[in-house]
Amino acid sequence: MTGITDIHSHILFQVDDGSPSLKTSIDILKKEYSQGVRNVICTPHYHAGECMPEGQLIEDNFQVLKKEAKEIIPEMNLFLGNEIMACNDMAQMLSSGELFTLAQTNYVLVEFYPTVIFSQMEKYISSLLNGGYIPVIAHCERYKCLRNAFKGVNNKNISHLIEMGAYLQVNVTSVFGSEHKFVSKLIDNDYLHLIASDAHSLGRRGVYWEECVNYLEKKYNEDYLNWILVENPSKILKGEYI
Repeated sequence: MTGITDIHSHILFQVDDGSPSLKTSIDILKKEYSQGVRNVICTPHYHAGECMPEGQLIEDNFQVLKKEAKEIIPEMNLFLGNEIMACNDMAQMLSSGELFTLAQTNYVLVEFYPTVIFSQMEKYISSLLNGGYIPVIAHCERYKCLRNAFKGVNNKNISHLIEMGAYLQVNVTSVFGSEHKFVSKLIDNDYLHLIASDAHSLGRRGVYWEECVNYLEKKYNEDYLNWILVENPSKILKGEYI
């Protein structure tokens, strides 16, 4: 399968806990390309007090990577964003340009602590929406307050977030790995919008699109795979609603 857009990655070198070098970044991109990816949004972490790379460093390294990638993998398109650990002033920081939206659209990739309580998640999602942004909840399979939705506890949490205007993303390894049952329930309830690599390296936290696609092909039809892997993330690049 080709034409996949990866909206969540830590491929950009020397800005967070992802790629340590330009060479590694290119090697990861080569692997993405070989597994059908044609568009990648680089989303370095922003975590107040822990991982706060300067915007200028991110932009400078992104331009270096983009130029190198265009020479080596000309069909690969790169875009910039952030994965933001939810914080009180993130809407203001996005507005001021201190933080990056996804591919210069109104979409924002936001993450939370695994133990976040739902009311806190709801508050942060509301703050983004009120600021004119469209939240994409990164690796939603990690959050207990959402996982409980299929255990008869707070079973409307997920649907409430979607009704508010948020979108849900899971990692490729969760599709076929230990979280596959939860992901299947998301899909069966029409709750899942996006799948992304969250790639940090060539190792354990690497690129596994091939395994993901093979797993999905056994359970879902071609139209669904195209919708979840190609059409939806392409709409993010265009700033269109999914």
